[in-house]
Amino acid sequence: MKGVYYEDWERKRSELNHNWLSNNYLDQLKALNAYMQEVKRQDDLRYRHEIRRLVMEVFPQWEHKREEIIQMVEEIEKDLTPTRLFDKNPLKKVSSRNKTWLEPLIHQLWMLRKDVRSQTEFVIGLCNAIDKEYNELKDEYHRINIITDRITENCYNKLVDYISLCSKLATKFSDLVALEKIV
Repeated sequence: MKGVYYEDWERKRSELNHNWLSNNYLDQLKALNAYMQEVKRQDDLRYRHEIRRLVMEVFPQWEHKREEIIQMVEEIEKDLTPTRLFDKNPLKKVSSRNKTWLEPLIHQLWMLRKDVRSQTEFVIGLCNAIDKEYNELKDEYHRINIITDRITENCYNKLVDYISLCSKLATKFSDLVALEKIV
């Protein structure tokens, strides 16, 4: 099997990146940061309740989406290879004999020209860095009672770092669209 066609891959990428990461998760993380900054300035219980809600409901979404992102990135080579076009006209008409040498050649040229492996490794490395920040921040949230305890400076800084890494992931995920272009 050659994987999903580009349109399916692009739809999945768009759902993950635009519908969830960029326009949902990151926006809510930024709201969490804004509420935390507000608590830092004036300790208002309303802000603390909103922070608690975001920490409990929004923040853990990473755990559920991470695997989906990793799986999609790991399947880029299979899903976006130009050899998938041999299933469609006019390349569908290429003889089996020619396909046996042409498909691997085209795939290898695409892999080299688009630097597919290093791009996918970069995204996976970024996901691992996000995991590290996520787990440290989660530990920090578990150490404090958001409603009654003072939110530590470390907690503020970790959230900013976490948001920055998630933003980099959203940008890089958008850049992966260029891999589909054959030339």
